[in-house]
Amino acid sequence: MCSGTESPLLALDMVQRAGLDFEFIHLFSCEIEPFKQAYIERTFSPPILFRDITELSKKQAHTAYGALKKVPSGGDLLIAGTSCVDFSRLNSKRKGLDDEGQSGRTFRGLLGYVKNQRPTFVILENIKSAPWEEMEKRLVALNYEAFRVDVDTKDISTSRKHVSVDT
Repeated sequence: MCSGTESPLLALDMVQRAGLDFEFIHLFSCEIEPFKQAYIERTFSPPILFRDITELSKKQAHTAYGALKKVPSGGDLLIAGTSCVDFSRLNSKRKGLDDEGQSGRTFRGLLGYVKNQRPTFVILENIKSAPWEEMEKRLVALNYEAFRVDVDTKDISTSRKHVSVDT
C-alpha cells in the first residue's frame, strides 16, 4: 500500500529469484498519486489498483479508475508506506496521527484496514521523525506485536542517503 514504486514487490520477487522457497500472491496495490498509479499499472499490472487508503477499512473501495471493488481479505503480509509529509522535520507545521493532515489520515486508513482484515504480518515504512511510539501503541492495541527497526541505506551498500524506519 502507498509505496509509490512497489519496491516491496521488487524485493519479494528478488527473494523468489534467489532460489528461496517463498511464494506470494499480489492481492492489490493502493496509490493516490495518478503518475504513480500509471507506473504501478504499467510495471506490475496488479489485480486491483485502489486509489485511496482511507477507503480500505470498508468492504468496498474505489479503484484508480473509479470502479467500486471488494477489498480483498485473507492476506498474510501487508507492506505499506503511509504519507510522511506531516511528520517531516522539514515541515514547519508538523501534524500528528490524530490531526487532519495527510500523514495521519493515511495511517488511520491503514489501521482501519489492519483492524478489519487482520493480516498476519504488517511492515510499515516511514521517515525517522514519524511518531513511531504512537504508531506502535496503536498496533499493540489491535493485538499486534510491534517494534521499530532503523534502516540507513549507507549501512547496506546503496548509494542513496535515506534513512527509513520499519515497525
